Amino acid sequence: GLAVVKALRNLNGDFEVKLKWPNDIYYKNQVKLGGVIIESSVLRGQMIINIGCGVNLANQQPTLSVNQLLRDLGSSEVSREQYLAAVFNSLEQLISMFNEGESHSVFQLYYQHWLHSDQEVLIHSECRVDHSNITSTVGSKGNSENESVPVRIVGLDEYGYLRVRNGDGEEFSVHDDGNSFDMMRGLIKPKR
Repeated sequence: GLAVVKALRNLNGDFEVKLKWPNDIYYKNQVKLGGVIIESSVLRGQMIINIGCGVNLANQQPTLSVNQLLRDLGSSEVSREQYLAAVFNSLEQLISMFNEGESHSVFQLYYQHWLHSDQEVLIHSECRVDHSNITSTVGSKGNSENESVPVRIVGLDEYGYLRVRNGDGEEFSVHDDGNSFDMMRGLIKPKR
């Protein structure tokens, strides 16, 4: 996702492309342009990673496309080949940064482009959370079953899960396994 955002921002510095955790690419916080899915497995000691990325580059329907937005910003349209070259160049730079021990810099870039800095969200009781490596539910911390707990997003943990802080100052991670994230509405709830 970050490679896509960097590539699109390089086309026009005013192109406000953002990351919606965990895997969506948005124009500002208004229009979803695409998303990323990553699957990994280990086979005979070798890690295999498959990355899929879909971006609305040129389709005018059902939402705005990258090329429509670039035209609105006074830039030229981008071809599939130009877009892919820009994304792969950005991805190569990010991988090199990680390999050179600069993961902190990559996280800083990620946070510069994500929609959730200091965002307040509601976590419904019964959501899976991790309190200091002890997985539990929000409801098991003494809340009633239908209660929602307001929390503020503080970042990501070392595994990529959402890190939040409640009103008591307690920080914990929210797992995507079993939870549904409607980040645009500020809502995290268990999947039903």
